[in-house]
Amino acid sequence: MKAELFIVLLSIFPLIVWAQTPNYEQQGDELYQQAQYEKAIKKYNAATELNAAGSQVSQKIQNAQTCISLTNSAISAENANAYSKAIDVYTRLYELNSIVLYKEKIAGLKQKIKDVEQARIRREAEERDRAISKADGYVDLGLPSGTLWKTENEDCGLVTYDKAYELYGNSLPTYEQLKELND
Repeated sequence: MKAELFIVLLSIFPLIVWAQTPNYEQQGDELYQQAQYEKAIKKYNAATELNAAGSQVSQKIQNAQTCISLTNSAISAENANAYSKAIDVYTRLYELNSIVLYKEKIAGLKQKIKDVEQARIRREAEERDRAISKADGYVDLGLPSGTLWKTENEDCGLVTYDKAYELYGNSLPTYEQLKELND
């Protein structure tokens, strides 16, 4: 009876050991989904050493290494303001690991491209307006409102407000503009 019990215990011992062995591949998968690629590689390597999981784990290690490389490329592109390139890299990352983080990054970079383009258009319009105004005898005094003022007074003497309005229309300064100039 003792011998039979001992043999039964020995036969289930590998099952007990196997049940207690951590599932490194699953832990690696979880880390991979969290974009913690270096830690995932360590878990995958442990899984490979523990058993002959073989090519499936090797492919996961290769994907994680690719993700590390792509992440570094995306960050470099972002830092260099090469937003289109960064979008391409994050798109590739999303194909390898479809986590929300990459979708958000792509959307954010697309918005940045729009913002940069709008700022460029605004800046060019302002420069064009300044050039036209300077040609017409106006000068930018650097006031917060951006109001341009004539470089010289018109030679029309003193006139009433109605006459000035008739001569200059909406070009007359407002009270707020005059106050800003005096401050």
